[in-house]
Amino acid sequence: MNDFLPNFLIVGAAKSGTTSLFDQLCRHPEVFKPYIKEPGYFIPLNQYSSINTWEEYQNIFRGANNFKARGEASVTYLFDEQSPELIKEKLGEEVRILIILRNPIDMSYSLWQHRKRDLKEEFDFFEALKLRDTKNPNAISVKSIEYDWDYLNRAKYYEQVKRYIDKFKNVKILIFEDYIKNVNLQFKEVCEFLGINPQITVELESKNTAYKPRFPLIQKALTYQLSIKKILKKILPHNFLVGLKSKVENLNKVETTSQKLDSKDRIKLASQFKEDVENLSKLIGKDLKVYWNEFN
Repeated sequence: MNDFLPNFLIVGAAKSGTTSLFDQLCRHPEVFKPYIKEPGYFIPLNQYSSINTWEEYQNIFRGANNFKARGEASVTYLFDEQSPELIKEKLGEEVRILIILRNPIDMSYSLWQHRKRDLKEEFDFFEALKLRDTKNPNAISVKSIEYDWDYLNRAKYYEQVKRYIDKFKNVKILIFEDYIKNVNLQFKEVCEFLGINPQITVELESKNTAYKPRFPLIQKALTYQLSIKKILKKILPHNFLVGLKSKVENLNKVETTSQKLDSKDRIKLASQFKEDVENLSKLIGKDLKVYWNEFN
C-alpha cells in the first residue's frame, strides 16, 4: 500500500460528533489534514460521493507520507453494507477504523432535524417515520431513500458495527456521551490507537449546531443536486467549491434553539432500539445502558 494513503478512517455514525473528533485530530501535528473531510469514495452510489475515482481519492492524500496518521471521515461508510469490503480491498484489513456512537434516540432525531434544516424533509419526525416507505419512488432512488430518510435503521448500530469488526483487525468504538464527558481522556485513547503522541490537550467543540436558513432558496441551492452545480464541479477545483459552499452556508445561517423530544416520545422510541442496543452491548463488551438511560 502507498505510504500516503489513509491508515485510519472515521466511518460514523452520523450526528455523533464525527466532525468534532476529526477536527481535533487534524490539529494534531502528527496527523495529515486532507482538504476534503468527507469524500465518501467508498460509498458505491455516486450521489453520496464528492470523489468518484481512485485517482481523485489518492490525490487528497498527496504529501501525507511524512505524517504518522492520515485519514478521513465519511459517516455514511458505517451504514452502507458494501463500504467495509470496498475499504478492505483498497486500504487493507490493517487500516484503523474509528466508530463513534450516540444514543440512537438522539441520533435518529438529530438526523431528521438536519434534513429538516436543509429543507429536504417536509414532515414532522413521527409522521416521517410512518411515511418513509410511501415517498415518491420516482423522485429519488430506493437506495437514496434508505440513506436519507431511514432515521430508525441508521440508528440501529449492531449489524453496522459487526460488519467492521468482522473485516478489520483494528476497530475502536467510542461512545459519544462518554467522549464529551471525558474528552481529554478519550482523545488520549484515540491517539494511542492511532500510534501518535497522546500528550495533547483538546477542547470540546460543538459542530453542526442547530440553525435555520436565513434565505431558504439559497439553502436549497446548496443542498440539492442542481445542473449548475454539476457544471461548476467540472470546471472549478473541488477544494475551492468546498470552501465557497462553506462560506455561503455560514452567511446564510441564523442560529436557533434545537427542539427536543419529550420524555414520553423518548420512551416510545426506546422500544424501537431496545433489542439492537442489547445485541450491540454484547458485541462490543460494553453495557450501553450505563450511557443511554432509556434502555435500563
